[in-house]
Amino acid sequence: MFKPHTWAFLFGGVLFACAGPEPSNNSENDDTSDSSSIIEYELNETRLSAVEYNDELSFIQQGVYDQINELFLSDPLTVGQNLENTKFEIDIKLSDLKQLEPYEGGEDFKAALVSLLAFYQDELNTGFEEILPSLEKEQEERTAEEIYHINDYDESFASKEQVFFAKIDSTQNAFAQANQIQIVDL
Repeated sequence: MFKPHTWAFLFGGVLFACAGPEPSNNSENDDTSDSSSIIEYELNETRLSAVEYNDELSFIQQGVYDQINELFLSDPLTVGQNLENTKFEIDIKLSDLKQLEPYEGGEDFKAALVSLLAFYQDELNTGFEEILPSLEKEQEERTAEEIYHINDYDESFASKEQVFFAKIDSTQNAFAQANQIQIVDL
């Protein structure tokens, strides 16, 4: 239905954070003798909490993205039900996200994700609803005007969505930098 290559280009993957353990400065905890290759580390709880917060937001984003992707790739028989499922999932995720206490320095990251989910809510209730009757038809039954309208909507949606992805990326990177955690592509 929609161009899958556009989706792959716009959303290469969700970024997750990792914080490797920091080596202990206490030499009593270090065992580097020849008989053992194990080195004990102290875990930095602050960094682990920042990683958990980052990953929680990333999982929310990925879950909603998967729903949106499934919706946009729906066939005419399932598009209506997939639309309802996606709206429901977004409502739940948005509610969960709004209740999540932001981790120190993570307010902008959370706000960027809330904005993306609000965008999805708005688009699915307005623009997507307008093209739904055309999407519920088999491709060969659609008029040239309907096909044009679907393609135009697809490009417009992807363009608008890219702005939100860029904001999430920049706020996530700022959060990671402030909390000294590393972001990795999965």
